[in-house]
Amino acid sequence: QPADGLFVSVYGEWRNHTKEKWEEIYNELETTVIEYFEKEAHESGRPNRLLQIDLTNDSNKTAFQRLASFLGRKGREFSESTVPKGEVIHHMFTTQVLLQIENLIMHLSNLTWVELYEQVAQASAFLFSFK
Repeated sequence: QPADGLFVSVYGEWRNHTKEKWEEIYNELETTVIEYFEKEAHESGRPNRLLQIDLTNDSNKTAFQRLASFLGRKGREFSESTVPKGEVIHHMFTTQVLLQIENLIMHLSNLTWVELYEQVAQASAFLFSFK
């Protein structure tokens, strides 16, 4: 299964992980992501492209102010009812996709041609298994 290979490469032998192991993996991954974006922002001289908000735990005003600032809407009052959902979705389907492609290229560039072929073959078999 291609998905199993992906999970193993990211999480190790994940099937028998305990709750504590998943928490450890999550925290390590979160730290890695935060450090990546901080380093990128520092090296490029651009603002950090990682938005960290928790709409379930932050006060709504704080969370939506951070979202507004991230989207470049500093002068507009944001609330749960005034979030420009079209802009959020636009970013999800543009910026996020480009970042995923960038990460995929970085991952694939570390593979040999044989490993790359095997990855493509596994992904193709998985995709064509749906009818």
